[in-house]
Amino acid sequence: MEIRRQVSNELKLRRYVLNTALVLSLFYVFGTLVFSDMGFLRYMEIKGKHQALSMEFQDMDSSNEQLRASLAKHKSNTFYLEKHARENFGLSGPEEIIFLYK
Repeated sequence: MEIRRQVSNELKLRRYVLNTALVLSLFYVFGTLVFSDMGFLRYMEIKGKHQALSMEFQDMDSSNEQLRASLAKHKSNTFYLEKHARENFGLSGPEEIIFLYK
């Protein structure tokens, strides 16, 4: 009877040690997956930054397309070329006189 009780106690102790090791291992794996440098929290932070940069890229891309369209319009239309030359460089057309006020 004594041997049976001793074997039972050893089996209980063995189960307790194995269960404790299993629980500690699970806590370690969970902590590593969530809180490490490449964990879930870092992933969520990087994902947020990626979305913000994607939106900024789309805004810049649409702005770039508008600027390209405006540039093409200004290059092809002589009225805008003349206006730019008069305002920025002080040029004049044939038979025009420029008056400078001081």
